[in-house]
Amino acid sequence: MIWLGFIGLTALIGPHRVVHRTYELERKENLAWNSFKINNGGDDKVVSMENGRDAINKAGGDERFLVFECGLSNSPCNGWGNRIAGIFNAYILSVISNRTFAIHLREPCDLVKYFLPNKINWYRKFPQKVDVLYSGASIQSLSSGAKFQLYDNLFNKSLTVISVKFFTYHSIHYMKHNNQFKKRFIEMGFDEDKIKSMTFFNLPFNENIFDLLFRLTPEIEYQVNKYFDKKTKMICAHIRTGNDGEVLKPYHVQVRENIEFIGKFIQEQSERDEYKTADIYIATDSTSAIAKLSKFIKKPLLTSEGSIVNIKRIKINGSTPSTQKACDGLRKVILDWYILSNCNNVIRAPGSTFSGTAMIRKRYSEVFKFVYWNNKPSFVHDDLFM
Repeated sequence: MIWLGFIGLTALIGPHRVVHRTYELERKENLAWNSFKINNGGDDKVVSMENGRDAINKAGGDERFLVFECGLSNSPCNGWGNRIAGIFNAYILSVISNRTFAIHLREPCDLVKYFLPNKINWYRKFPQKVDVLYSGASIQSLSSGAKFQLYDNLFNKSLTVISVKFFTYHSIHYMKHNNQFKKRFIEMGFDEDKIKSMTFFNLPFNENIFDLLFRLTPEIEYQVNKYFDKKTKMICAHIRTGNDGEVLKPYHVQVRENIEFIGKFIQEQSERDEYKTADIYIATDSTSAIAKLSKFIKKPLLTSEGSIVNIKRIKINGSTPSTQKACDGLRKVILDWYILSNCNNVIRAPGSTFSGTAMIRKRYSEVFKFVYWNNKPSFVHDDLFM
């Protein structure tokens, strides 16, 4: 196990250390990194990542598709949490409409650099021509006419490819209250009471959608696993301060102004009996936040390596990075997200779609959310995930 100091921060953090766990994996020793089998019309084919984009843009026979696609000029990708929410929303619509589900996410690089299909093969060939495109915050954001037509279009056999990107939690609320969608869920055998209580964080599926769709590439899985010792618990904090080039919102400012309070809270958690031997992992959009937190936390802070990139706008310090750096930044974002989804104690400062989508993979023993009420910072139990 190799522990490396965080270069450039030593002078700022004094006796405390921010550390990365760095591991090398020879790609040539694991062919799964370069290729994987996908099922295409009953034939197994090996599609390399280099030609994968071309493969899924070719015609896909007589199937009808529902596609989550972003990175197009008329369909930006938004942040990682929004992408996950969009994928979940699209998958649910594909299930109830009996359409083949496909994902084409290419900004800033192909998703298959990080995730491979698991139980559902979403890396499919489909025709380039999109018959209908829906894009917005949620189904509720559509016009009245578009909302009314959405359900009919899902079952319209003359529409081969429907592209859907609703990137917030709220479409689930619409579906469970809309009579057509409710009736369809019940026709498919879903329990009516579960439909009534359905939320984005409490879906009526036997398995988590993320784990149905995705498995990590061997290189990413190798790195994730090295952060977790079965004998050691993990305290994880997602600290969102807003990075350069981003319009700051009130919650960014509140977190920035209360880093000391947040750091002391993390330290208090680490002093509890059940977490005295726990590691502490920090996912953040700010290296300066890590340095500041280290002043109040006695243990070394674990972080993932990589550039801190605003993947919503593909910016580093307000500038457009090279494709390689942008992909490296997305890789770091995905590592942060996946590690958050496996922690024992999660601290959200503030609550966000990023950490929220990470935590729907399991129920947690403890989740805390930073709030700012009556001009005072505080942490509350986030019962939504417990």
